[in-house]
Amino acid sequence: MTQFLQISDTHIVKPGNLVSGHLDTASPLKRVALRIAELQFEVGQLDGIVVTGDVSDDGTADSYALFKSILEPLNLPIFCIPGNHDARAPFRNAFENAAYLPEKGKLNWKQKLGDLQLIGLDTLIEGQSGGELDRETLQFLKASLSDLRQAPAVILIHHQPFKSGIAFMDTIGLQKGTEKLCAILGEYQGELLILCGHVHRNISTRL
Repeated sequence: MTQFLQISDTHIVKPGNLVSGHLDTASPLKRVALRIAELQFEVGQLDGIVVTGDVSDDGTADSYALFKSILEPLNLPIFCIPGNHDARAPFRNAFENAAYLPEKGKLNWKQKLGDLQLIGLDTLIEGQSGGELDRETLQFLKASLSDLRQAPAVILIHHQPFKSGIAFMDTIGLQKGTEKLCAILGEYQGELLILCGHVHRNISTRL
């Protein structure tokens, strides 16, 4: 059985800085890394970690380098998608050696992890808080699912494609593509799990 862990919205900034001048986000991530190391003694070896966006808060190369340095001692594959605080060019450069990101265009990707297929979708609209699933991304998803032939898949999206009940977060959620997303998912007969970030809450729902 494939075992992986989701983390999200780490909002790391370059060393020496604080988020909004007040919040230290590196220290909590260091504590999470220690807990992940402990967890593997309880549940067994993890196959990987998925990160559902807002890896960085300032989109700088230094922030991505710090993020990687904190999780590197875990020696686990890490698969990331961008959130609204990320920046595509430095994001791509930071994770290019992992070889799952495309060389150009949207940061949509697919990667096999054990007996699961991971599909990462790019909902980032640079300079805006809300997100979108554009035509390119939806076509990528449809083609990826078609190739799977109903095998189990995990889809990663930063912006939530549902109403969370948190008024502010719903105004900056997925602004475009939700209906087409649901139509594509509704055609798939295999098992699907969708993991999101963005809302900084634990919410479970069905699409």
